Amino acid sequence: DIVLPESVEDIKNSWSQKTFPLFATEIPIDGYGWQLQGYMELLDKSQAGLIYTLMDAPERQVDREARNLSYELGLDEIEFEMYEDVKKSMTYSNLRDEIRIKRFFLDRDKECMKLVQNRVEQIRNYIKSI
Repeated sequence: DIVLPESVEDIKNSWSQKTFPLFATEIPIDGYGWQLQGYMELLDKSQAGLIYTLMDAPERQVDREARNLSYELGLDEIEFEMYEDVKKSMTYSNLRDEIRIKRFFLDRDKECMKLVQNRVEQIRNYIKSI
């Protein structure tokens, strides 16, 4: 996380297409939206950014995926072509930055924090009652 003068930024490094929000257009409040609202409240910032980067998978992860695939296929060793295919499917540095970097903006929402404060109060009351 990075705290800037006007905002707080949270960076998520994906190395899988499955975890990179290529087609998303906004931050769902159910996920990182709540986290970013909390950061803005704690740090008194008016805006937050959620930045995703699509990175090449670490070599050890490529090795693990290739081994798993060869095991599933009943092979004793990892074939070179299979390894290269797995590596290619987990490598993105050949793509333009515009495709591999995605930033979402989120404005501070004081109504969200009122909901959180109410929930905290409910939890405190519950704890006192037990």
